[in-house]
Amino acid sequence: MRVLILGYKSVVDDAIDKLDFDRTTVTELRKYARVSQRATDRARMLPCGDPTDVEAVLAALARAGVDPAEFDAVCGIDEFTVVPAAAVAAAIGRPAHLSLEVSLRFRDKELQKRAIRAAGLPVARTAVVARPADLVGGPAGELGWPRVVKPMAGAAAVDTYRADTGQELADRVGTLLATAAAKGPFLVEEYVEGGELHLDGCVRGGRLTAFGASRYVQNILNTSSGGVRGSYTLDATRHPELCARTEQFALRCLQALGMRDGIFHMEVFDGPDGLVFSECAARAGGGMITEAFEARYGINLLTEQGRAVAGLPAGEPVLDDRVQGQLTLRAPVGNALEMPGTGELLARPEVVDGRVETAAPTRTSAGQRVGVALVAAPDEETVIARMRDVQEWFAGAVVMEQLP
Repeated sequence: MRVLILGYKSVVDDAIDKLDFDRTTVTELRKYARVSQRATDRARMLPCGDPTDVEAVLAALARAGVDPAEFDAVCGIDEFTVVPAAAVAAAIGRPAHLSLEVSLRFRDKELQKRAIRAAGLPVARTAVVARPADLVGGPAGELGWPRVVKPMAGAAAVDTYRADTGQELADRVGTLLATAAAKGPFLVEEYVEGGELHLDGCVRGGRLTAFGASRYVQNILNTSSGGVRGSYTLDATRHPELCARTEQFALRCLQALGMRDGIFHMEVFDGPDGLVFSECAARAGGGMITEAFEARYGINLLTEQGRAVAGLPAGEPVLDDRVQGQLTLRAPVGNALEMPGTGELLARPEVVDGRVETAAPTRTSAGQRVGVALVAAPDEETVIARMRDVQEWFAGAVVMEQLP
């Protein structure tokens, strides 16, 4: 088995190292000096200016004298390379892990929600905005208040905002069109009430082989002003109805989107009328969601992605009874002169994994991630309390420059 991989992440490479197949990774030039040291007889590394650029990828293969016919599959490692991988596969006449049609549904949020809506599943109403005039009348005029505006193919809630009035929405869209036009057009959708969950797992042959539901401590849009930005795994013995309902809902959504083999990270709202689809990516979740899933279910989602691409058998889940909580560490806004280290973080009660990723002194901004932590405890209440403790301790331990 020979696989062409677009993009490089060390955690993905570490996971694939455990599997038995040959791979060629087309990696960003800024990473190549370091990444090239990991090349082996079975792991070829090729430099590329931008692995999301089809021309750049094809040129990298041609420069290296690589015969495209040698590949059995082509895949991307994250949301930004999944569509380019499908396009490259079509260009060289090789199979893609996800077809171009399916991969587009996992990137473009309007196409994604159309597919979910066509399947009769609950999802917010939407409108595409490419100019200020699109906010007046038409589909946008039919949406209620509040509304949410977001990039069509973004990630990690970047440039995603709630607007409660027409003027606030116009201001948000105007700013996005002026400063983030490359991410446009933008999607405006009705606000969905309910607690936010994320659903993660693996699907093989159209069947879920591993699945887990997690609840955010606070809805992501509500964490911009503070609090805990993180989630905890739900205990199926404590929430049997909800866990069964989310598993069935996730499978129906994946069927509507066309995924039969791979991994997913899906976000839904649990509202007064039931589950409502938010969005889904054909990748593992960010932060320490992957680590939390593996600790809880004994399945590494990144390894499962490699297994799916290579056609290897799926892994078998092994349940751990402890509840896992993962959170993003954030510092106060301003000039941070000192921060706790990773060793201090790991010494906190119930913290089982984590890292501080930003070194002081540094300028910190609102919502900026400076580290991550994984907490494990026997029950949800203890996990939530420890997550709050960790965030409060970390923010309080950061030494900030005092303004005159």
